[in-house]
Formats: sequence, structure tokens, C-alpha cells
Amino acid sequence: KKSPGLHDACYIGTKSEEKRCTVKVKGAFNPVKCDAHIYFDDEVRGDVSGDWRAKSFMIRLDGESVATVARKSSLLKKTVKQAARV
Repeated sequence: KKSPGLHDACYIGTKSEEKRCTVKVKGAFNPVKCDAHIYFDDEVRGDVSGDWRAKSFMIRLDGESVATVARKSSLLKKTVKQAARV
């Protein structure tokens, strides 16, 4: 984790390509809304957003959802709500 600019940034990669993939926080001034951009070679290629209080978020790359992460209790609540709609 490094902070060369205004927003916190995490770099992913080997020592030779350390800064090729970067995750930078979008709204550093609001701790509840802590979304991020995903950069590859200084170009925004994805984003991370979600409900940080509930500890659930979605990762999108090139506009497509590639992962959804949530606490076990959050997943259970979503499943119950979806089943109730059917």
C-alpha cells in the first residue's frame, strides 16, 4: 500500500511490474463509501463498489461483473429476500 497522491493506492504485481495494476480509492473522505477504480497501465479498466457497512462489494472489469464478495450473514439475507420474491 502506497500513497503517492491524494488517494490511497494498492499496487499488485511482481517487483519488475509493481505498478502495472493499481487499485485507487475513489472517495477517501467518506469512510462508508469507499469505492475504488482498478487501473491497468494507467487506464481505468474496472471498479469496486458496494455496501461497506455490510461488508459486501462487487468487482467489475471492462464493465462485466467478475466477483461478488460478502459476509456469510449478508449472503444469507440476500438469499432469503430473493426467495421471498419468488
